[in-house]
Amino acid sequence: MLSAGAVSSRTGLRTSTTTFPFASLTTHRKDMTRRHRDLESSDMFHVVNRGVDRQDLFSAPADRATFEDVLARTVEALAIEIHAHCWMTNHIHLLVRAHDGDLSTAMQRLQSSYAQRYNRRTGRTGPLFEPRFWAAPVVDDPQLLQCVRYIHRNPLDIVGSTGLARYPHSSLPRYLGRTESPGWLTTELLHPMLGGDRHLRSVLEPRPTDRLPCGFVAPQRTTDLDELSTCIDLTLEERPDRARIGGRALLMALAVELRVADPPILAERLGVHPTTVRVMARRGRVAIATDPASARLRLEVLRALG
Repeated sequence: MLSAGAVSSRTGLRTSTTTFPFASLTTHRKDMTRRHRDLESSDMFHVVNRGVDRQDLFSAPADRATFEDVLARTVEALAIEIHAHCWMTNHIHLLVRAHDGDLSTAMQRLQSSYAQRYNRRTGRTGPLFEPRFWAAPVVDDPQLLQCVRYIHRNPLDIVGSTGLARYPHSSLPRYLGRTESPGWLTTELLHPMLGGDRHLRSVLEPRPTDRLPCGFVAPQRTTDLDELSTCIDLTLEERPDRARIGGRALLMALAVELRVADPPILAERLGVHPTTVRVMARRGRVAIATDPASARLRLEVLRALG
């Protein structure tokens, strides 16, 4: 615990309260070291998987139609919901709701059934997908909108900004009303939230976090500087690897990203000029985008925040 007026040796933040407002630091430490897939904190997930050894999942025009046929059968059989999707050449993105928590069974059925049909067509043998899919729970509406935006931006580097709304293997043109939605796609939840062309503008507008991997789309929750500083301190104690980003730069970058405090307030608490906050926050974002250890450190802090 740090008393009022103390300064964190890692972030440089002067505390403004008697103690940091944590009731269960043990819980945060446990979350930081967790590496298993979290399938319990939500029934909505951003799911990603790719071809084994990064090989193509779709090598002929009809393959994606075959995959969607298998997906439709999986949706009907296991009562899951698909709210957004994007099929790239060697990987897939889905926004899935599994009400009964049986996401693993659904993904196993989807992937194995498609692999069997793909292997029969191509004469290959063996697994087609990576054995372990990636899934991140989506726990609030802001994170949900960020996740959908990320999924719909995926083909941008291939088709460009003018072709994104017409990319046929994504749910984006379906939400824009430019193509008909298939029966396996559930649109009732997101349609009023996205707002058509407003969502397209959001997808096309660049953001500093666009260079981060999809795993770093975090829940948008309320926090404060003291809590954020404590999470950074604890995370830096727990992590054995060295990240390029320092505690102070990480604090500034996350404080700006999570809108915890404006630069003048942050500068006052840190005893620096507001320009310094902006410069260091920018350096922190660059480190997170280019240094894998810094990116992992950011994710651990966000997980600790809950």
